[in-house]
Amino acid sequence: MKPVEGRAILPTPGIVEIETVNGEKFTKRVDFVKGHFKNPNSLEDCIEKMRACIEYGGLHISKNRMNQLQDLLLGMEKIEDIRQLVLLLK
Repeated sequence: MKPVEGRAILPTPGIVEIETVNGEKFTKRVDFVKGHFKNPNSLEDCIEKMRACIEYGGLHISKNRMNQLQDLLLGMEKIEDIRQLVLLLK
C-alpha cells in the first residue's frame, strides 16, 4: 500500500487481547478500521461524530439548534441556500 501524504498507514488487522485476573482470555480482531469502505460508519456514527466535533471545536449551540443542524445535514440534497447551515453554526 502506497502512503498518502498526511495520512497514517494503519496496520491491519487490529487485534486486542485481554487476560483477566482469573485467567480468562478475550480477543477482538478488526480487519478494517471504522470508517474504511469495507467497515463503513453508520449514519448514527456520523451524527455522533458531528456532535463531538462541534463540541470539541468549542461551539456552544443549543440542543434545539444542534437538532436543526442534524436535520438539515440529513436532508442536505434539499438545501437551496447553504447560508441556512452556516447560520446554525453561529
